Amino acid sequence: MSGRSYRRWRLRSPARSNDQNLQSNWAIRSQSGQRSREDRATLPSGRRAALVARFEQVTGSRLIRLFAPALLDQAMLPTISAALESTGRLVHSPWERASATAASAQIMTAGHAGDRMLESHRLLRLHRDISGVSPVTGLRYSAYSPQSWNWVLISVFRMQLAAYTALTGHHPDAVERQALWEHYRVKTSGLELPAGRNSQPTMKKSACITSTRSAGP
Repeated sequence: MSGRSYRRWRLRSPARSNDQNLQSNWAIRSQSGQRSREDRATLPSGRRAALVARFEQVTGSRLIRLFAPALLDQAMLPTISAALESTGRLVHSPWERASATAASAQIMTAGHAGDRMLESHRLLRLHRDISGVSPVTGLRYSAYSPQSWNWVLISVFRMQLAAYTALTGHHPDAVERQALWEHYRVKTSGLELPAGRNSQPTMKKSACITSTRSAGP
């Protein structure tokens, strides 16, 4: 679909839900469907290994907790906000939740394989029964919603990438960010929802790197 055709299609498209807008607002580098040279490029194995090792050093550091407040952006997704409101986590312990999420992410990305497996099973079990309807907005929510689940995974990666940049002074280029995203996907593969409902590998590879907006139409 060409850029001009895409714009015409957008004008004719019916209004979508906030969740759909949130998902679509993650910027895809080439709307025409043609992958850029940066998307096609790959890092030499040696350079990739060094980058990943440095990234794991940062994500495994105690300093990563300083960046936990960045995870509060997860509540920008209406369904997650509804769940946090219903459970009281957003009002009574927002920082505790952010710190706990950062700690879990640290295990998933910098821990040993056995620890990652145990943590992924724990997270899946803890979120299994989180579902309901917001008494305020009437919005139906579920922690096992693929949109909500993937939104959290992407949010965590963005936090870790920001921490890496701040603590090392190295600003990864598009190819390096892509390599780190692929590494992150492998490390968090244990967080696939039952029956692969969140289909993590289908998330657009460039979509996790930058966003144009967090919420709204």
